[in-house]
Amino acid sequence: MSLFTAQELEEFSSSLRSRLEEARQSGPAAQAQAIEDALARLAAGDFGQCVICDEAIGTGRLQAHPAVELCLACQCETELRPGLPNSRGHRS
Repeated sequence: MSLFTAQELEEFSSSLRSRLEEARQSGPAAQAQAIEDALARLAAGDFGQCVICDEAIGTGRLQAHPAVELCLACQCETELRPGLPNSRGHRS
């Protein structure tokens, strides 16, 4: 079950696609990859869920940064404890 309405998902999708084009033209490859990952989560029905704890990511956070993959608590934890694995299993 999605955390968002169909209209909200379409708005996120549109925003992500627009940002992806910009990132491919002038951004770093990692930025484009993060956006592609967000589009994949959207297609899989996992968009808006933290990839570490599986809790919902705040709507405001997603509106500001639609490619974000961590909730605020997990983002803070990974920044405060650099030895913890990040969402891709790599140590930060």
